Amino acid sequence: MRETGHEYFRGSVVFPIFDEYNNVTEIYGRKTCTNRDPRLQYHTYLPGPHKGIFNIQGFQNTKEIILCEAIIDALTFWCAGFRNVTASYGVNGFTPDHLAAFK
Repeated sequence: MRETGHEYFRGSVVFPIFDEYNNVTEIYGRKTCTNRDPRLQYHTYLPGPHKGIFNIQGFQNTKEIILCEAIIDALTFWCAGFRNVTASYGVNGFTPDHLAAFK
């Protein structure tokens, strides 16, 4: 809940992001409502620093990784059969967790 009492991810499709131990470290929400308040962003994350990697399993047994800007983009690749895909937290959302996973 926000400090205003409103739900943080209201009107969003929500995706959990897990660490290698299956703990939820981040939540991503994508607004889906057509009558959205223009002040609200389409992409929402939990407040604070981003932690975790979307689809950390995609890094296993491959030398090629498809890096997308958002989870919705990565899921499009996943649905097309590409399992070696992950996503950053937006345009400026490449984190130290991502760098460690790529190394």
